[in-house]
Amino acid sequence: MALAGPDGRRVDPLSVGESRGSHDRRRGAVPRSLEQYLRMRRTSIGVSPSLGMVERASRFEICARAYHQSAIQRLETLTCEIIALCNDIASLEKEEAQGDTYNAVLILYRFNGLTRDQTLDHVIAMVGDRAEEFHALRLQTPRLCEALELPPPERIAVSRWIDGARTWTAATSTGSARHPATARPSRSSAQRPP
Repeated sequence: MALAGPDGRRVDPLSVGESRGSHDRRRGAVPRSLEQYLRMRRTSIGVSPSLGMVERASRFEICARAYHQSAIQRLETLTCEIIALCNDIASLEKEEAQGDTYNAVLILYRFNGLTRDQTLDHVIAMVGDRAEEFHALRLQTPRLCEALELPPPERIAVSRWIDGARTWTAATSTGSARHPATARPSRSSAQRPP
C-alpha cells in the first residue's frame, strides 16, 4: 500500500518500478529505448520516496501547490535521472561482467552504433546536461514561489527540498566522476553487443 502525504503524493513508487525492473531482468527483456528505461528507473531508483522521507525527517514539507508545478516536477525527474545514470556509470563493469544489460550505457550501446567508450562518454554528457538544466531551474524557483504567492515558510520548504535534491545529485555525480569506469578505457570498447 502506498504511503501518501496530506497532498496525496505517493511515497513508494519504488515498489512498482523495482518489481518491473526485476521482472524484466528475469525474462531477459531489454528496454527498446533509453526513454523507456529511464521511465522505469525513475521509479525503481527510489529517489522520489527518499526525497519525501528527507522532508519528513527534516520536519518540513513542500506544499502541494509548489510540488505539482512543472518546474518542481522536472527538478524531481532530473534528480532521479542524474542519480540513475550515475549509478549505471558506476556499476557498468560489474553489470557487464554479470551479463546484466539493464544499464543505460549498455542499452544505448546496443542501439546507437557508437563504441562502448563513445557511449559511456555520451551518458556522462547526459548527466552534465541534466545537471545544467537542474541548475537553471533551481535559479528560477524564487520567481515561481513569488508567482504562487507562497508565504515565507513555504518558500523555505521549497528551497530546502531543492537543496536536498541538489546535494544528493552533486554527491552522486562526483562519486561517479571518480569511478574507474569513467577514468580508463575499457577492454571491450571496440566490441558490439549481439
